[in-house]
Amino acid sequence: MNKLLFLFVLLSLSSNVFAESINSSPKEVSRSEIIEKLSAINSLYYEMTSRTSSDTPLPGGDAISDEKVWFKEGYWRTDIHSESANAKKRINISTPEASYFYNSFSDETKKRDGGAGQDLKNFLFRFFFATLKREESFKILGTEEIDGKITTILEIIQSPKKMNVEGQDISIKEKRIKVWIWNEKGVPLKQEEKWQDNDFPIEYTTMITYKNYSFDEIPSEIFDILKE
Repeated sequence: MNKLLFLFVLLSLSSNVFAESINSSPKEVSRSEIIEKLSAINSLYYEMTSRTSSDTPLPGGDAISDEKVWFKEGYWRTDIHSESANAKKRINISTPEASYFYNSFSDETKKRDGGAGQDLKNFLFRFFFATLKREESFKILGTEEIDGKITTILEIIQSPKKMNVEGQDISIKEKRIKVWIWNEKGVPLKQEEKWQDNDFPIEYTTMITYKNYSFDEIPSEIFDILKE
């Protein structure tokens, strides 16, 4: 009798521990929650590093770029530095009145009347935000902690298309993208892209890391091209 009671108590305790472990597991964020969190952001700065490699070495080695991004409603700026590109430095600035494009290869700034006027969702997630509205285009793989931040992992599958890699136009098969979304803010912390060339048996991988996020108000002079 005592043995049966002991087993009953042990099983009850085990069940409670298991239930608590499930309840304390990080919760995934949903598609609607990501959209809601993004919509609440009015000003944003972040830095990102991108590296594209392949199972067959690329001419000139891996394509690596570092980028700084500033955004507030109606304004955005990107500063891109890449030793593997002809234009080592590129600056793109958009205001409600005009857009400006500078590259160090020509050492010229070009102006185009009319700004982008896009909202944060379209600016941040050109490559996959539209797929968030089509539930069948992606799936949630679970959660993962990155530098103390809980993320939800999304897998997105894009249809075959043409794209440019280091100045070369290639036709690719479907593209698989994994994005680690920071649960608290709804923005990405890491991204992995894999695709294969349709014309050659080459598989490409792009790894992107996002860091140094700031959600403070951005000074207007950041978007002044005349200060460069």
